[in-house]
Amino acid sequence: MARAEAEEWVGLKAPFPWFGGKSRAAAEVSAALGAVHTFCEPFAGSLGVLLQRAPVLHEVVNDTDGWLVNFWRAVRAAPAAVAGWCAGPVTELDLSARHAWLVRAGPRLRALMEADPEAFDAQAAGWWVWGLCAWIGTGWCTGGGPWQVVATADGPRLQRVGGPGGVARQLPALGDAGKGVHSQALGADVFGWFAALASRLERVRVCCGDFERVLSHSVLRAGLQQPVIGVLLDPPYPAGVEQEGFYAGHKGVATEVWERAVVLAP
Repeated sequence: MARAEAEEWVGLKAPFPWFGGKSRAAAEVSAALGAVHTFCEPFAGSLGVLLQRAPVLHEVVNDTDGWLVNFWRAVRAAPAAVAGWCAGPVTELDLSARHAWLVRAGPRLRALMEADPEAFDAQAAGWWVWGLCAWIGTGWCTGGGPWQVVATADGPRLQRVGGPGGVARQLPALGDAGKGVHSQALGADVFGWFAALASRLERVRVCCGDFERVLSHSVLRAGLQQPVIGVLLDPPYPAGVEQEGFYAGHKGVATEVWERAVVLAP
């Protein structure tokens, strides 16, 4: 790998907003890790640290979010196809229809992600990132929350269930110049952006599942005799620990990670 090529990749950002992203802390994390042969992010999210680093010999990322994993796999393997599916203006009807389509496709896609480490769906990835950048608040592709896909006589519809406003569709974000792939302020070239991400991620292994699966000796050592290994453990925060711009925890994962970190520490 040419030095100029590696330096060109440093500083890439995810093309979508993500609560709990680590890009602002990337420099401090990298300084703490130092030079390593293996870099592992068991809670990958928006790859806020990996995309700020030059590539190393062996890189592994993981997340339990099937939509997220599908996007990173798809943009690595087929960046132009994903960019094509997320191109176009933001419309209210497309936001509703694509959300309903994605919620129905979710179980199939998640099973695919878990069963095959190379599998991806470029259309789902493109529509997922397109909607994530247009959606207001939480609930995108979860199938829960106030905005749900409900059965009607005319087929599935995305509706707001309950509340003083009754039933209505979810409006797209209208109060800013656009986020991620819709950013007008950046004038983003989505095809070029995704091509750069694909180049950076070409040799990155993208896993979907429990964080413990990527912390085994076989994964981290990668066949090397005495590798220097850097692992970034940044799980969802425990319940009750909330800060602006970050997310709160899930089912005691933070405690599990703390115990695992003690075992990994030299």
